[in-house]
Amino acid sequence: MKTLQNPNAPADAVEQIVAKWRHAGDRGDAEALAALGYCYANGKGVSKDDVEARKFFEQAADQGSIVGKANLGLFLIQGRGGDKNSSRGILLLESSADAGSSESQVFLGEVYYFGLQNQGTPDYSKAYDHLIHPAEAGHPAAQNMIGVMFKDGLTGKIDLDAARVWLEKAALNGNGKACFNLSELWNHNSENRWARIESIRWLIVGDRQGEITAAYHLEDIRSLVPPDELAVATELGENTILRLPVTK
Repeated sequence: MKTLQNPNAPADAVEQIVAKWRHAGDRGDAEALAALGYCYANGKGVSKDDVEARKFFEQAADQGSIVGKANLGLFLIQGRGGDKNSSRGILLLESSADAGSSESQVFLGEVYYFGLQNQGTPDYSKAYDHLIHPAEAGHPAAQNMIGVMFKDGLTGKIDLDAARVWLEKAALNGNGKACFNLSELWNHNSENRWARIESIRWLIVGDRQGEITAAYHLEDIRSLVPPDELAVATELGENTILRLPVTK
């Protein structure tokens, strides 16, 4: 989604930004309309209002905004701000993806992965087809989902080596969920000492990124980990954290 120019700006500054977008939107500026939709969808500078957000995304999409089409598509699929219309939502996401939006490709992958297009029935083949290109281009969420698909055999067979490669790419790109998935893959109950250390290492990295599942799991098992293994895992985790992208 399109973000505010400075999400950490004081409230009055955010309101001024919103006012400028509203003025531009009144003149038919497609990206300003999409930005206004984002503001209402997330309560940035205005009260959160899905109906208003959907209205602005609809106007932005009508003006040809790729961002507007993508977000309207999500709102239609999720039924936010109005009735669900999955078929139209998917068409909008596909149009946005065809126009070069990698985020829309990822959104489409998630739609098919979770079965949002068909009352909860996943289509993992289509999910993979949409996710693999953004994953190869370095999109962390797509890399994580591709990793999970290999880990759980959702691509047709379990491939733990491929799962490990993709999950590590995602984790090193700052995806906290991938850290927890890597921890599960290595298995802290393994008979292999190194596997146990790797499992704890990735829990530590996920915890530091604020991934709540990793944090809870680490808290539950920390006291059960042999001190020497915890020391090695902690050192590896701290070194890994230094390699992560800096978030603003």
